[in-house]
Amino acid sequence: MSEGKGLVRLFMGGAFNPITIAHLRVLDLARDFVHRNLGLRVEGAVISPVGNHYPEKRLQPASLRVEMCRLACETTSGSWIRVDDWESKQERWIRTLDNLKREQSLVDEEYEAKEDGEVNLDNPSDSSSGGMKPRIMLVCGSDLILSFKKPGLWHKDDIEVILRDFGILCITRKGFDDDYLDAIPFDLNSLIKPSVAFSGIHEVEEWVPNEISSSKVRFGLKNGLTVQYLVPEPVLTYIRERHLYETEPQ
Repeated sequence: MSEGKGLVRLFMGGAFNPITIAHLRVLDLARDFVHRNLGLRVEGAVISPVGNHYPEKRLQPASLRVEMCRLACETTSGSWIRVDDWESKQERWIRTLDNLKREQSLVDEEYEAKEDGEVNLDNPSDSSSGGMKPRIMLVCGSDLILSFKKPGLWHKDDIEVILRDFGILCITRKGFDDDYLDAIPFDLNSLIKPSVAFSGIHEVEEWVPNEISSSKVRFGLKNGLTVQYLVPEPVLTYIRERHLYETEPQ
């Protein structure tokens, strides 16, 4: 089986505290970019919520955040996205590179099983994969790239492997953090594989500027303000039924 230069599976990690329509929007933007600019096909996406070890004090328990993500992915707009709860169940910090490698291994196993006829038995004539297994690409905002500068947060070798072997789809806003590429600790051109379309950093501009964020949703909920249409409807129902974010966890 080839390395599937034509297929991509998107990966996005984060707190998702809670997941908002902006998170789904980011993945849509990344998918459009891959289709239009890279000439590849996105066959799915993975969301990976962080666990309770994350150093953010205002997180809801991981199990609740995972369930909210699952509810969001059951909507029409999120139906092509899968939630992976593995990271959320770990008792330690999971490096981004380790997460990407794990997801790539899962993809490889899935498509090898499909080739062997162990998957999709209801439709054995399905050859949509074309004998190719997808490559994982990381989706993030420019704030993650800027975090490369923080001492001790990232291993330089990890950054190099992510850029060279996975590639990053970085969602940017016009006029915001224009210098984020300065955080890359080496020459990007020396890492990019000319024959691999996904290698390196790809800037994906949010052409409909918005300021929706999890922190603003939490602010609205805590202060009794409407957050209708800022989060998927099933997620909002889940939040209301459990009175989440009415007072932020300490």
